[in-house]
Amino acid sequence: MKKIVLYSLFVLFFNNYSQVFAGTIRLMQYNLLYYTYHADYTDCDATTNNLDLKDYYLKQLIQYVKPDVFCVNEIGKEEEWANRLLNNVLNQNGISYYATIRPVNSWSTIGNRIFYDTRKLTYYNAFYVPTSVININAFKFYFNSPDLVQGDTIFITFIVCHLKSGSYDGNETTRYQQTLSLMNRLEGLGKDNYVCSGDFNSYAAVDSGIANVLYWPNPNFRFYDPINQLGYWHENETYSLYHTQSTRSGYEDACFSGGGFDDRFDFILVSPYVYTGEKGVKSINESYRTLGQDGRRFNESVISPANNSEPANIITALYKISDHLPIVMDFEIKTDIPSSIDDRHSAGFFIDNVVNPIRDKIEITLNASVDENLTFQIFTIEGKLLTQFIKTFPAGIHRFENAFNYSAGAYILRVVNAKNQSVVVKLIK
Repeated sequence: MKKIVLYSLFVLFFNNYSQVFAGTIRLMQYNLLYYTYHADYTDCDATTNNLDLKDYYLKQLIQYVKPDVFCVNEIGKEEEWANRLLNNVLNQNGISYYATIRPVNSWSTIGNRIFYDTRKLTYYNAFYVPTSVININAFKFYFNSPDLVQGDTIFITFIVCHLKSGSYDGNETTRYQQTLSLMNRLEGLGKDNYVCSGDFNSYAAVDSGIANVLYWPNPNFRFYDPINQLGYWHENETYSLYHTQSTRSGYEDACFSGGGFDDRFDFILVSPYVYTGEKGVKSINESYRTLGQDGRRFNESVISPANNSEPANIITALYKISDHLPIVMDFEIKTDIPSSIDDRHSAGFFIDNVVNPIRDKIEITLNASVDENLTFQIFTIEGKLLTQFIKTFPAGIHRFENAFNYSAGAYILRVVNAKNQSVVVKLIK
């Protein structure tokens, strides 16, 4: 009877758990076009770039895309603008799980920002690369799951860039210096799961700004274009499906660039580890898309000719929010959580009973069919490892206790043997 109760608990927990700890992360990268009233470009004000309207349309877009990570350019560097976006756009309609990290900004009135779903990701640390224009900001997270293929924790670093705009030689030189600083910094940090997104303001793959990241001499640090569409993008109809600026064909709105779509400025790029999935995070390259772009927009706007690539309200939102289109892509996180109750019994042992709720100690009864050297790991419900300990058991049934000095709440117990077979049980205190 005890086994049946525990198995039922496990099934209930696993069904709930899998809804939160999904095996994918969705990133949306977006230049918001002066999400501030303190812009250094005077044509963008409360009339030409009204933030109440921007919030209204952004909320529709967020609810449609449902990003787990939202990287943005051109948000005001003061905290009031990030808080506004959190409160007015992201954490709405019963949602309260989005958070943000304050970056180190440059002298500019605008900067980069990241917002993320705290159910899926936990913030680890950050760094920035100072530049003469807008700093490059990087944010490292780990994926919230107590059972991962590459060990206890899979890390991923999101790098947000906004390179110098303009087609003059001096502008390209500045872009080159910005990404040169970034790539040298990454070499110093070492190989890892890096995702670099942003507005690169580059007209072709040979533009020295973006070329630094695409053709860096050390192949371990080169970034991949997930859709492999490298070439001369500017005013080239061949790349119409990938152009991201401008959503407007005319110049009727002073704050927005016009001329229609003829540039691929906005990107999501991935490091070799992410491209191959070697360290637990793999880009789903076929999921990469320029939202609202159907390839029929060359020198035209996002609304004309008629655009059926997304629902009508989303097309309108893309027109109203910014002169850039957002980029969306999914990433696979390799987890090793049992997919059914049968997987739980594939180990050479099983948990016969755990006394729930817990008080000041865990009481566990287990049954080992052979001699076992078992690792016991305790996680928060968000997936943070709190402690682990190892015990050796001969074949047979064993009951033992272990101190549990944590506050009231829900926890996860994972038990792993030498063959990396595991059992996961929910704990309540």
